[in-house]
Amino acid sequence: MAVVDIDGDAAARVAEGIRSSGGTAEPFAADVATEEAVETMADEVAQRLGGIDVAHINASTMIPGGNLLEISVEQWDRTFAINSRGAFLTARACLRHMVAAGKGGALCFTGSDTALRTPTEYPAYLSSKHAVIGIARSVAVDFGPAGIRSNIVSPGVTETPGLHKLYSAGGRDSRAVVRENAALSVLGRVATPEDIADAVVFLCSDRARYITGANLVVDGGMTVRYEAE
Repeated sequence: MAVVDIDGDAAARVAEGIRSSGGTAEPFAADVATEEAVETMADEVAQRLGGIDVAHINASTMIPGGNLLEISVEQWDRTFAINSRGAFLTARACLRHMVAAGKGGALCFTGSDTALRTPTEYPAYLSSKHAVIGIARSVAVDFGPAGIRSNIVSPGVTETPGLHKLYSAGGRDSRAVVRENAALSVLGRVATPEDIADAVVFLCSDRARYITGANLVVDGGMTVRYEAE
């Protein structure tokens, strides 16, 4: 398994955690918004690990910027550079190796429940995640004949350090905000990282061999229960 992060030290820590749990992992560093970095990373992964069979395209950023009249061009462009161009560049680099190997493969993109509902004052993030769905579905249609599947996992609110950082903005109590979101879930809680990871593993596995172009929403029923914040 390859673990890729813009921060090489962070990738190394995650890889070490996987190895300590009995798995195998190698860390790689790359800025997904930079074409040369992504292409070099994919080539190194394929060389060191013997090819690329599966790719989870997960890099993302959520930059608060206000509504469409308030967000800056720089904030908009940076969001799309990571969320959308990063998804395109990573998918393209991995697809080249999958197609060349002729053995098929699977891509799983991280979308967002915000592409199904409309939170306020996140136009760049919301739009960029719509774009990710379009990229994933285009891959499913164009590369299905080569045996390559492409799907999306769209998480709802997921409790991570990044979420608490986001919810702490403006002096808010992030844990209280998490509890408020948990109350919106049919299951009465927000997601854990493991909830999302299990969905990704399923879609990349042979158990999902006839699933492609799908958007699996992992949100505890939040988008079933409400449409807007």
